[in-house]
This record gives sequence, C-alpha cells and structure tokens, in this order.
Amino acid sequence: MGKQSHVDSRAIAWTDHICSRNDRCMATAIAAREATATAGDEIDGRYRIVKCIGEGGMGTVYLAEHMLIKRRVALKILHPEFANDATVIERFMNEARAAGTLGHPNIVESTDMGFTAANVPYIVFEYLEGSLLTDEIYRCGGMPVPRAARIAQKMASALQAAHSAGIVHRDLKSDNIFLTDKDDAMDHVKVLDFGISRFLEVDDEQTKRGMIMGTPEFMAPEQIIAPNSVDGRADIYALGVILYEMLAAKRPFQSDDPRTLLHRIVHNDPPPLERADVPPSLLELIMSLLQKEPADRLPTMTAVEAALAEFVPVEVRPSRPRVNGSDPTELQIEARMRRASVGHDTTRPQRPPSLGLATVALPTPVPRRRKSDYRMPGLVAAAAVVGLSGWIYGLTRSSSSATAASPTSTTPASVTLRVIANAPQAHITFRHRNEDAAKAQTLAANNVFELLEVSAPGRSSIRYWVKLDRALTLVADLPVGNGVIDATDAQTSAALSKAAPAAGLAVSR
Repeated sequence: MGKQSHVDSRAIAWTDHICSRNDRCMATAIAAREATATAGDEIDGRYRIVKCIGEGGMGTVYLAEHMLIKRRVALKILHPEFANDATVIERFMNEARAAGTLGHPNIVESTDMGFTAANVPYIVFEYLEGSLLTDEIYRCGGMPVPRAARIAQKMASALQAAHSAGIVHRDLKSDNIFLTDKDDAMDHVKVLDFGISRFLEVDDEQTKRGMIMGTPEFMAPEQIIAPNSVDGRADIYALGVILYEMLAAKRPFQSDDPRTLLHRIVHNDPPPLERADVPPSLLELIMSLLQKEPADRLPTMTAVEAALAEFVPVEVRPSRPRVNGSDPTELQIEARMRRASVGHDTTRPQRPPSLGLATVALPTPVPRRRKSDYRMPGLVAAAAVVGLSGWIYGLTRSSSSATAASPTSTTPASVTLRVIANAPQAHITFRHRNEDAAKAQTLAANNVFELLEVSAPGRSSIRYWVKLDRALTLVADLPVGNGVIDATDAQTSAALSKAAPAAGLAVSR
C-alpha cells in the first residue's frame, strides 16, 4: 500500500507537470527566439548563426558556421532564464564534457563550449543531417526486424561506452536517437543528449520548475518509485522500449492520463508485440529488457549487444568470413541477404573472387613426402621437381590469363542505377537521397549490401537490399495502399529478373 501511495503521489506531480508542459515550452521557445540569437549573430567571436533548428527544455539549437574554417556545427545555447542558476549551468556544461570525452562513433561529438556576450553558456556539437529515429519509425509504420536490431545494437554499443565512463543517460528515447549516413552507409546511429539526465533527479522542486528531463513512456519503474537508486539498467529498460517501438510502431505503455501511464509502467506487463515475422527469441529478449525489477534484466549493454547480434544481418558485417557450417539463419537470409548483380546465383551472397596462386583449387592434393621418399634415385626426384614446377607455372599462366580476360573481376569506380516503377511520380530513396525513379542515377560503386526504397503516392513503398558493385536495373511493382514492405530475397531476385530483358541482361536462375 505504501508503494502504491508513493507512485500515486508522484503521478499527481507528473499530472501538473505534463498538463502545463506545452504552454511552458511554447513560452520558453518564444523567449529564446527573442533573447538568445538570430541569423547573422556572432557568438564568442568564432561562430556565426545561420538559423534556428530546434527547441528544447533547457536550450535552443542553431545551425552555425565557424567563422574561420567555415565548418558547419550545431550550437546549443542555454535558455536565458536559466543563465543565473549555477546548478542548471553545471548540468548544461556536463553535457558538453560527456559528449566531448566519450569518443564513441555512435555518440554525438561535442567540439567546443563557451559563453555568449551576455554570459549565457553554449555547447558546440557536430552538425548531423538525417532524421530522428521517431520520425523514421512512424514513417515506415514499423521497421523490419534486421534493421531494428542493427540500430538497437549500435545504441547498446554507445551506451556501454557511457556506462563504462560512469554516465547513465536516464532520458534515452527514440527522439534522442538520430539516423544519419556515413561513407554512404545508411542508419549510422548517433545518441544525443548525453550528460544532462545523469545529473537530474525527479523531485518536487524540479517538477515545479519544469526541469524533469525523463520521458514517461520510456522511464523504467525504478525511475518512478526510487529515482535516487537509478543506474545503467534504467537505460537497458529504455532501450527495450525503443526496440519494441521500432517493431510495433507504438510504445508498450501509453495513456493520455499521466497517473494511469505511470501505474501501468510500475504494475502492468507489456502488451504482446503482435508481428508474425518477429522471431520468438527476439520477443523473449525484448520482454527481458522490460522486466520490472532491474536485477531481472540483462546486466549490461555489452550483454544486450551480444544478444542482438543473432538478429543483425551478416551483410552489415562484411569483414566477417563465411565458414562452412556457420551460415546465417533462414530468417536473416530471407530478410536481407541476396545477390544484386545478374548472372550470379541469387540464393545467398557469394564471396568475391580472390586472385593469386594461394586460392587455386588443385585437382589432386599433393601427398606429403615421407623421409624414406628422399632415398629415391636423384634422377627421378629431379624429374618430379621439374614436372611439378612446370605444372604450377602452367596454372599460374592460366589463372593470369583468366583474370586478364575477365573485365568484371574488380568493382568499377561508378555504376548506373535504374529503377522502373509501375506508378507515376515514383521516387527512390538511396544513400539518404530522394530522387525521381525515372531518372537513372550514376553512383559510386560499393561492395556491401545497401537499402534501396521505392515509393509513390497512393502506393505501399518497397525496400530492397542490393549490392551496387555493377550496373543495376530493377522493376518495382508497388501495390496500392500504404506502409512499407520489406522485399524478400526471392522478391528482389524477381524484380531484377523483370528488368533483365529490357536491359539486355542475362539472369542466372
């Protein structure tokens, strides 16, 4: 009964906080725009403001340019009304220190910090182009299993680095995950807003001031009933919520009434994730991350990352060798793996041909000589050596000739991508670029599998995983409807086969 009363008292405080939160945020945003910075302003003699790109509870984020090196950055300025609060300033600057020292590729990087002429602190972050994970989830209506698992695995890696440095995020949510591209690879994860939530506690005074940074739908039960005892396992719970949301396009606990929402988080089991294509083992993993008691969850982000590896398609780990007897599961093959180039077997990826004598398959293994063999007459031994040398020389010449005669043994610098869609105004999204599908694209070649999405108004979008190591033509039959379809290996092969006659290509079946 005591625990229930404790939860309800905090729910009442949350009710007052959330009901007025939108009004406060709007007032804060107006004050920030009027008093903080405008386009063209110079900050600290080093940065010039380009435009405002976001508002938050503690500060305003601007696109800015370094005045000397002309590098674009994201510059976050604390709201002026907090500029005289030493506690808030300390927490704000801790965000810069956290992002600047962790040095993980999946954590947003902080490059500078300082004070404006009005003595208001600011932080400089790397400028990212892409989309928030939240926007991508609901644009797709739920993500394919391999894609969601890969994003979650990158998040776990980043958070393990933070936990190892003694930093607990405590405000992990899909709005704090940014998807960008890096070296033409999609879904490069960046975790945002490190450092602030580590130093904030849920107490009545901060609730009154609107300083609570945790988002109720992602809060672990212990953040509600025992906030002072929160550790890294609260981030593990939040990652479970995000993984659930990526697959279901909804959060496990929702309610318009804050009191009801907090009660469900503390007392109710998560509703089943109803998707037939989600493996039972992944469902079990998600439910283990969402356990009410921290001790019942996986203990570390390293353990979470390892558990997710089973569901991450192998093409995103191209350096991992394929060994006989260790092929990926049929689900992984069907969901992602395919051979995009025509004239090859499309049932599973093939290792690219390697050159050199070491890879030549000898028709008959040469037996290892015993010591007694060396007592053979010298003439016979010499003849054998000469014969073997001639045979190897012949193989080498043959291999070299075959290599020289094969113009496709190396990946070209650039290739052409053509897409034929069955709907007007079709577009393709590839390497974070949105282009008219009717327009052929000349792109840098790549020897890894990449995501190609074809969409059109009034049609369901289809996603294909392709390897653009040569010219590629694909026919997309978009069905009437909405949502996103993740093409299987067989469907992608069929899309390439339909394109082959028009392109004058031969397809191996």
